[in-house]
Amino acid sequence: MSEYTKGPWFENWNRVFTGSFGDPDSELICVVDGDSNAKANAHLIAAAPELYEALKGYMESEWMVTHDWGGDRDAVREKAEKAINKAEGKP
Repeated sequence: MSEYTKGPWFENWNRVFTGSFGDPDSELICVVDGDSNAKANAHLIAAAPELYEALKGYMESEWMVTHDWGGDRDAVREKAEKAINKAEGKP
């Protein structure tokens, strides 16, 4: 996979930035223009790094559980739920 800007990212006024809100070192990732879905699209883009990491964690955990090597499904589920909530614009 090619490199991407590591998270976290956040959405503010249909713009997606690196870091956390209020971080003076935040950088603009993108501006989402368009129709009434622009804010929802910006939330989804801002959640991309967490969604990616949660999905990777899920795949690794499932492999470990399937092969009886342990794995923490609850921790992976919590990480995935947080990422999904962020993508949906929920706290």
